[in-house]
Amino acid sequence: MKIAVVDDDRAICEAIVRLIKEQEPEAEVCQFSSGKGMLETGENFAIYFLDIAMEEMSGLELAKKIRQTQEKKGMVKSILIFITGYREYMEEAFDVNAFHYLVKPIDEEKFSEVFQRAWREAAAF
Repeated sequence: MKIAVVDDDRAICEAIVRLIKEQEPEAEVCQFSSGKGMLETGENFAIYFLDIAMEEMSGLELAKKIRQTQEKKGMVKSILIFITGYREYMEEAFDVNAFHYLVKPIDEEKFSEVFQRAWREAAAF
């Protein structure tokens, strides 16, 4: 299963990848430091982990673009999970049908719980 981790903080990106790989070693995880870089690949991922506060394009803007592309192409909607230090964007995250909203610093136990639910749901597509 293909998973995208989009965060401009390299340490956070690497921590998320490590947590994913510990639980699902066979996952194909791609890291991106910007939403623009992720969009340029043209790929659709089963699960996206998105930071909200990033340069050029916020995670919320990126999520809207992902949803627009999926709707235009008639694709199954991917799972969007926001990981951010900003609680105040939670309501907006659900406007793009976010699966979950995790607040930094990452609680590994909560991350594991959310990721396992997301993995099971994505596998059912």
